[in-house]
Amino acid sequence: LVGDVVTFSGTIIANGGRGGDGASSANDGGGGGGGGRIKIFYGTSVGGNGSTQVSPGLGGDGGDTAKGQPGVTGTVNQSQRAFPDVTVTVQSATAL
Repeated sequence: LVGDVVTFSGTIIANGGRGGDGASSANDGGGGGGGGRIKIFYGTSVGGNGSTQVSPGLGGDGGDTAKGQPGVTGTVNQSQRAFPDVTVTVQSATAL
């Protein structure tokens, strides 16, 4: 997100994916994906009642062997920068 004044509600999510399952006794479960990165650049302020989530993905189930390890937690960073006067309002958004 980028803006002089950033105000949001709802949740911005960048979670890791679940690891694949092992298909037989010879295959361990796959490791989960790491959480993503959410970066907010703002000029004056960040506000609202929004939240962020960068959870790791779970490890996949093992066939008859070991379950995969979970990923690692992602990062959320806010950095203050100088910006020209611009207002953007997002009413509803879905990431694919």
